[in-house]
Amino acid sequence: MPETSYNLIGRYDYNLDDKGRVTMPAAFKEQLGTHFMLTMGADHHARIYPESVWLALKEKLAAKDALDAFDKHRLHLLRLHNSCERISLDTTGTRITLPRWIQDWIDAQEKTPIIMIGNDDYIEVWSNTGWKAYSAGYTHDNVDDARIVVETGKLPDPKPPKEPQRT
Repeated sequence: MPETSYNLIGRYDYNLDDKGRVTMPAAFKEQLGTHFMLTMGADHHARIYPESVWLALKEKLAAKDALDAFDKHRLHLLRLHNSCERISLDTTGTRITLPRWIQDWIDAQEKTPIIMIGNDDYIEVWSNTGWKAYSAGYTHDNVDDARIVVETGKLPDPKPPKEPQRT
């Protein structure tokens, strides 16, 4: 990853205005620099990457073997790369404009809440409804899985689906 270490943390709630603009939290602006990259994220959110992090992701993509066309990590990196846009703060230095295609992807409407969540070296951008739907699926199993990743550095084995209870 990049030589610069990022500490993009916290949750910030703002409203999308009628021109597709949203306030960039001051805590994020300090670390992002002048230009940064906006792209689609999984689960219908968007991601904002500092340029140095983005360049490191591009290097990972370039290093993937062309014969490994169906590698899920390569496909994810390709999607990130193919749907990115370089953006910067507006002339006031306080807001970014979310392009219409990103607004559609995250299901954001004018004058509705937008949630920005720092995730260490990138920022997630969610519509309020998208974040509520995503968060509804968060369970104690997710906490256990995170503990396994931190302790072992590996993803846990998938859990089999629960059997329906018989009455």
